[in-house]
Amino acid sequence: MAQLYFPFSHSLNRSWVSIKGPDTQDFLHRLTTVHVRALQVGEGANGFFLTPMGKIRVFFTLWNLAQDEYAFELDAGSGDSAGKWTKELLTTIDQFTFAENITVTDITAVGGDALSTVWLFWDDSGLEAFHTKAMNFKGADIRLCNHGNLDFGRTWISAWSTTAQLEEWLTSLPSSVILDDAILNQWRVQAVRPKIDSEITQNAIPLEIGLREGIADNKGCYPGQEVIEKIIALGSPARRLVRIDLPTLANEVSSADPAVGSKIFNLAEPPVEVGQVTSISRTPQGTSILAIVRKIHALEKMPVQVETSVPSSKAQGTIVHIAPYA
Repeated sequence: MAQLYFPFSHSLNRSWVSIKGPDTQDFLHRLTTVHVRALQVGEGANGFFLTPMGKIRVFFTLWNLAQDEYAFELDAGSGDSAGKWTKELLTTIDQFTFAENITVTDITAVGGDALSTVWLFWDDSGLEAFHTKAMNFKGADIRLCNHGNLDFGRTWISAWSTTAQLEEWLTSLPSSVILDDAILNQWRVQAVRPKIDSEITQNAIPLEIGLREGIADNKGCYPGQEVIEKIIALGSPARRLVRIDLPTLANEVSSADPAVGSKIFNLAEPPVEVGQVTSISRTPQGTSILAIVRKIHALEKMPVQVETSVPSSKAQGTIVHIAPYA
């Protein structure tokens, strides 16, 4: 049985940006954190454009589709920031393009041929993690991209084609269950995985939020490399992404719940602020939150207090998992 998720009615918050031409590989290799020269056709990798200070400018998955042809797959942002990250990607590429022979196209914004996507939590694709293939269905190409199991604690696949082609293809699959945002958020929080506009912001450094796999080693220089290498040499970033469980809070929203942005304190007297809430997931067993805390307080089994909307009220919780750094 396939489990399906439709990101905001066919990818209104998801972008597929093609970049092709004879200078594409060298351009991407020297400007992104991906070891592009080692990426074989049909393979992909998470990566970044960084600022000179090592902060995130754009986060994406880069796919090698053919010789001299690649594609960025990325969360474009939603709500008030809808389209923000795609715009930043295109701006960044334009900023660094001089005489390079490359062509860049946002295919999710090209009229009737615009691509849409559906996500599948499905084991029958025949793809290894971070591999992609084009599949022919009734004369039309549907591209499958396996993103591995890091984001949700289980393998997920993005399928890309036109909306009409995807809808017809989905009817050919075995019986399926439609997933909602709450389920995906619960899986993501349990996996301690960052999300665009929650933990992945332009004020974050990848190493702080568990995205070490997006930084390739031994690939040569790229913007922000010196800062990244210094943090690695020091052994840990100044902040870490953690999951905190608050088992006493039920799954129903109440006035005593923490909110995104709520402060987190240790149990010292007086309590010291150690971080802030970035994501919240409520289940029948209690509430789990993601938070970015100072590294000296990022310790498993450490008890903490989380600010709630009730004045002078704090929920008791425990740090149960820390996003991997290395």
